[in-house]
Amino acid sequence: MIAAKLYPGQPHIADIGFTVGIMSLMDALFGMPMAEILQKITVNPAIGEALLLRTGKYGDMLKLVEDVERIDDAGALLSPTLHKLQLSAADLCQLQISAFAWSDSITGAAS
Repeated sequence: MIAAKLYPGQPHIADIGFTVGIMSLMDALFGMPMAEILQKITVNPAIGEALLLRTGKYGDMLKLVEDVERIDDAGALLSPTLHKLQLSAADLCQLQISAFAWSDSITGAAS
C-alpha cells in the first residue's frame, strides 16, 4: 500500500513491495540468516538490497513498516523514514487503516 501511494499507476512496484514484505519474514520462518537464504535463491538485486541492507525504495518502505511494528522501540525513528519517503503522519495513518481493511477483507473471505 505504501508503494501504491508513492508510485501510483505503477502496480509492478507495489507487487515487488508486497513480495519484499513477505520475504522479509523468511529468516524467522526458516530459522536462518537472510544472507544465507538469499545465497540459495535468485532475487532481483533491489529485493536483495532491501532484505539485507534496508536500502533503496523497497528497503525504505520495509524499514518504515518494521519501525511501525516496533513503535514502542522505534518512536522517534518514524519521522526520518517518513520524511525520506515524503509521507506525512496522516498518510501513514491512512495507509494503516487501509491495511487493516485489506486484512479484514482477506480474513473474512477465508472464513
